[in-house]
Amino acid sequence: MSAQRVVIELKPDCLLPLRELNGARIACLEGVLWITHDSDPHDILLEPGQVYELTRKGATVQALGASRMAIEAAPIGIPLRGRLAWGRSPAFPG
Repeated sequence: MSAQRVVIELKPDCLLPLRELNGARIACLEGVLWITHDSDPHDILLEPGQVYELTRKGATVQALGASRMAIEAAPIGIPLRGRLAWGRSPAFPG
């Protein structure tokens, strides 16, 4: 079974909680992404072409301007889209 991949367009200053995606890879496709982990003072900035692997649960991504990102995660029986907070963030219109 292959990895699951989702591409997401984020509005400026949008926050996207990725609470349960330990081991997922985040790729910045456009814009700049700020990634922070709960209780960790070391934040990550990703620019286009850069990739970061979430090494633990409790991450949040913020778009520092209009951005586009890809999330790739190994399958665990639950679709990747089902593990994201669809409809709870201004990143997802509608």
